[in-house]
Amino acid sequence: MNTDRVESIANAVLYEGYILYPYRPCVKNRRRWMFGSIVPRSIGEFTGERWAMQTQILVEGDAAAEIEVEVRFLQLVNRRLVRSSAAMKNGDDLSHVDLIDSCEIDGTHYQTWQEATERRVAIAPVSIGNLLMQRPKTSFAYSASHQIENLPSTTTRHFAFVREQLAIQGIVAVDASELKPGLFCLTARVENTTVSSDSSLADPTANELLGLASTHTILSVCGGEFVSAIDSPPAYREESTTLRNDGTWPVLVGEEGERQMVLSSPIILYDYPQVAPESVGDWFDATEIDEMLDLRTRTLTDAEKTVMRSVDEHARRLLERTERTETTDLASLHGTLRGLRRIDMANL
Repeated sequence: MNTDRVESIANAVLYEGYILYPYRPCVKNRRRWMFGSIVPRSIGEFTGERWAMQTQILVEGDAAAEIEVEVRFLQLVNRRLVRSSAAMKNGDDLSHVDLIDSCEIDGTHYQTWQEATERRVAIAPVSIGNLLMQRPKTSFAYSASHQIENLPSTTTRHFAFVREQLAIQGIVAVDASELKPGLFCLTARVENTTVSSDSSLADPTANELLGLASTHTILSVCGGEFVSAIDSPPAYREESTTLRNDGTWPVLVGEEGERQMVLSSPIILYDYPQVAPESVGDWFDATEIDEMLDLRTRTLTDAEKTVMRSVDEHARRLLERTERTETTDLASLHGTLRGLRRIDMANL
């Protein structure tokens, strides 16, 4: 199993839409555009947004086959820029400070933004036989946090980043059912069970901070094989039509032909997806291709690049990588021929 390939695809899904071109907190980045967001149930029932995600996939094998499940998502962090008359510390009352969008201190640009923390919830290996008898649920919870980072200040003005992360919780449930001898339906369900206040129902920022962003599930089997959900064999076509995947799209991952691992993604993919070998890193923007995003990023003014660097570490690394790209590397992004196939003119 090529775990590096699986990890690269999973990371691409995790950060898809994290920050879009023009890579600054304007235009497309005023609101998060990330796929796979799951809000608390009370918010979802009020707004119509998704509060659960379900994956169903067929598995060939016997009751001894073992299943592993890992759910990954991003928890957003509200990074606010504040100005006060004195240096701040954790626990300070923020009622006396001024919230500002951005500032420049000694030639360095600082700004408000939403960062993210990677989260992983893993379920220990369990046999299909045990799943037939019980439905294990794994609860997860992350506590609230509030941190202050003082920035360079003057004698009369003090600036700081205030990072706030709200408490969230959820469950991952897994079960299996036998459809016929040697064939099972595996179900993995993720729910956001965070308790939200009435005031957060109509607050978009609160919805984002209480949500699970870019949620996706990785499923592995030992002693069995998954059946492709998008290209199932004729013998399993009827069973495939009964699968219910809500907010997610399961595909086989790994080397071509391997069937031991599935990535259930909020983005529609094909079986055995891979990052193009010419790609030199994440671009976060599904609406464009590497070459176009590279060329557009090169056209940013010095002032726009200064703002981009101050977004966060992801944006800064992207810009530095673009500025290091040689002309020969850029040329490799253009006009790559993946393969040829014969066209039957009689069927056109």
